Amino acid sequence: MTSPRSRPRRVPLLARLIAVLVLAMLMSGASADARERAVSRPAPTVTPIRIVGADPRTVSLPSEYERRDLLELHEESGEEEEEEAFLRPPIDPDARPELVVPSSPETPRPQVSLGRAPGDFAFYATHQYVDAETGDITSGRACEPSIGMNGRISWVSGNWFANVSGDYLANANFVNPANNFGGTALFCCDQVVQYDRTRGAMFWYLQYGVDANGNNIGRLAVSVGQPNQENNVWFAYDLTPQLFGYADSTWFDFPDLVLGSNFLYVTTDIRGAPDRAICMRMSLDDLAAGNSVTIENFVSSTFNIRGTHGAGNTIWVASHVDNNTMRIWQWSEGGSPSSLTRDVDAWFVGSNAPDPNGVNWVGFDQGRIVTAYVAGTSVFFLWDSAEGGSFPFPHARLASFRQSDRQLIRQGHT
Repeated sequence: MTSPRSRPRRVPLLARLIAVLVLAMLMSGASADARERAVSRPAPTVTPIRIVGADPRTVSLPSEYERRDLLELHEESGEEEEEEAFLRPPIDPDARPELVVPSSPETPRPQVSLGRAPGDFAFYATHQYVDAETGDITSGRACEPSIGMNGRISWVSGNWFANVSGDYLANANFVNPANNFGGTALFCCDQVVQYDRTRGAMFWYLQYGVDANGNNIGRLAVSVGQPNQENNVWFAYDLTPQLFGYADSTWFDFPDLVLGSNFLYVTTDIRGAPDRAICMRMSLDDLAAGNSVTIENFVSSTFNIRGTHGAGNTIWVASHVDNNTMRIWQWSEGGSPSSLTRDVDAWFVGSNAPDPNGVNWVGFDQGRIVTAYVAGTSVFFLWDSAEGGSFPFPHARLASFRQSDRQLIRQGHT
């Protein structure tokens, strides 16, 4: 028989057992608020170089030999095979769609409103490009176009090509990014253009090919004012993984540019390094003035991060941890980045939508987040999913989160 004096001793023991169980549950990864500690690489300072591109009105088109070499390099890069490794569970690209099922039951959702992106739309023109305006090198797989417009001046980029127009896109002059700035660096092949109307600055990011040491350059070119933009006059900041302390055989891939109130954000994958991606930011005032800039940054353990357009004073950056989980960073101006993970409905890896000739036009799509923006008090991220389950064809997925705590608000498909 237990004496009355000994009974109170059981209460602390029971409390300790409960605490241990709770701690075990938290450590098991069951928490939806799992965090990845934001890690920064050294914050380097880079100095611009002044470069004048070729006259876009007289530039020659690349030869058939040059085009063939570039496309062969792109096809042999092996990017697709490495990319699928971070998505779990892997799905056989040759699997029959009717036999593919989600890793968790799909929940029917009502029609999702995409929200309203910031800013007013201005319609300029519809322009049908011809081969002479793109150099007939629009990519073997995906065009991935982007555009920056400053009144009548526009710069358009795609995979492998660029062009400039000085008449609201009534006409366009081809610019060959492979040799526009001279030098011996091999160009390949991603590009992004953004225009900052507050400072009159056009930003053009060019991704160069891998050199003999396994490294490459991400060139951030800046042109301020319509005369410089029309005449292809730039200064540039050359960004390399080695600036951030990475060894040889490390290179950037799949970039994006996002404008904030006072910073330009660059996101890109890092190939050949334990860190899979990096988000950098630089002062817009310093970039537009051609000053040396310090590059704040954080790195991610997952590929394919994308930042929200319309960021303002805070940017949200997201990536897929797997096909059921997203990681979302929040980075305010003057603050440090922090991340949370959030569950989303499972989606399908890979895409198959062949045309009547058997060409799979979505074969290059691997579920990357390709669109991110701020609307109201929410942030939105969109990506593509393969066919599977109740979906006979590839389709777009969307998830929106509340800015204040990054809680999932809604998700759906289009």
